[in-house]
Amino acid sequence: MKRLLLISTLLLGIVISASAQYGNRTYRGANMLHGDRFQSRFYNYGLIGNYGESSFEWPISTGNEYAGDFSPLLGVEFIHPSGDTLRSVITPDGPRGNSDGPPGGGAFWGFESLPGFAASPPVNADRSTAMSDDPDTWPPSWPGKPDNWNGQWIGPQQPGVPCAAQEAYFQMDDNSDLEWRERNGQILYPFPNDTSRGGIGLRVEVRHMLFDQPEYEDALVVMYIIHNDGVVNIERARFGFVVGTLAGGRQDSQDDMCAVLPEWDMVVSYDSDDIGSPGWVPVSAEVHVGKMGVMFLETPQNLGMTSFEEFYPPGAVRMRDDAALWTRTTPGRIIEPLAAPADGDFIMATGDFPLLPGEADTVIAAVVFGATITDLEIRAAALQALCDEGFHLDASIPVRGIPQDFAISAVYPNPFNSSTQIEFTLPTTQRVSLRLFDIMGREAIVLVDETKTAGTHRITVNGSGLSSGIYFCCLQAGTEMQTQKIILLK
Repeated sequence: MKRLLLISTLLLGIVISASAQYGNRTYRGANMLHGDRFQSRFYNYGLIGNYGESSFEWPISTGNEYAGDFSPLLGVEFIHPSGDTLRSVITPDGPRGNSDGPPGGGAFWGFESLPGFAASPPVNADRSTAMSDDPDTWPPSWPGKPDNWNGQWIGPQQPGVPCAAQEAYFQMDDNSDLEWRERNGQILYPFPNDTSRGGIGLRVEVRHMLFDQPEYEDALVVMYIIHNDGVVNIERARFGFVVGTLAGGRQDSQDDMCAVLPEWDMVVSYDSDDIGSPGWVPVSAEVHVGKMGVMFLETPQNLGMTSFEEFYPPGAVRMRDDAALWTRTTPGRIIEPLAAPADGDFIMATGDFPLLPGEADTVIAAVVFGATITDLEIRAAALQALCDEGFHLDASIPVRGIPQDFAISAVYPNPFNSSTQIEFTLPTTQRVSLRLFDIMGREAIVLVDETKTAGTHRITVNGSGLSSGIYFCCLQAGTEMQTQKIILLK
């Protein structure tokens, strides 16, 4: 059930060139996953969801959020040049607080994004992340790929062919994790010929996937290809997630509960009283608050989920505490969920697997949504079958293509308090302008004024230099014009 013979080799052809650059917070970027039924903000250093951003919204356009943050973690055990056996758990930065770093702060020790896997940001826009349906987010060339990949999506098996209707792709590494750099006078160099490289030599390729087909559209699939690029022998590695649950919304998180479905390697988060936050949109006439499940579809050595713990309060798990994270993800350590409703979160992980120099392995997981446990199980079965087939869809099933309309298709979030993303569609290649006007009709920002290809395009608006109030974004191409009202709240 958990075997996927080819998936570990799908992306192994992507390697960093000899003139490698490494992960750095300078390259941090964000974008929106935006499917038919689900949307969420995500970041190219591993985090999905965030405080003040659209996070795990399902169904789309309801404002119903089921998780506040979703953080991958990679634990490794290795022998330091000092002779000590050490255990490190690498995590992304995020809203949980207590991010890993030196005493007193001043630096972050964890995953950071690699450069070269997204287009350079335009003027007045934040750095973005590459999306399969938005060529404007692609780099001129893909690091480690031949020239015939230029101008095409970095598909998992061949250029220009994504598996899903919408994909996001980035790479991150542990270069910034200097926690174990020096010990007892001995220095760890993961690349002996490049003493500038920090960390242990770990790199992760990340692909997020949203599908349009009805049997898969209520889910997000996340794929991680974990590489040991250095010389450090890692006999024990494990991969997992810390998930901040919000069943019922941010104002109703105090009564969440969890359940474990071991047959699906799944943890389910649900609302105990089926009453959501003010303004919550009921899933159906019978069910107000749906359920969210996080499951492993593919793990190294088919070990599946071997550890789980629901914890309260959310700060009980400190992302800077490697020893506690390692203990909580010990294989076989599956703790019964909390007996009473609480503002609890959870941590789950795979079993241990080796990751020797030059090797790579794959973890694939999914976040599924439904009104009932049965709904989650039906979707889990469909996704497991799709994963076992290598995500090959029937060619007769339509995927997202060239849009038919000239339109501002979405603005999210709206209202916004820091940044928002404007999505617009063009049926043909044409010169287009996208401008922001205040309520008095004065031009505030020129976002786009150039020729754009046919397709879906997204532009991030940074509101830091704007005053609170009502604005209008105006999209114009030739004689056609579309206008959308947006609200900035500070």
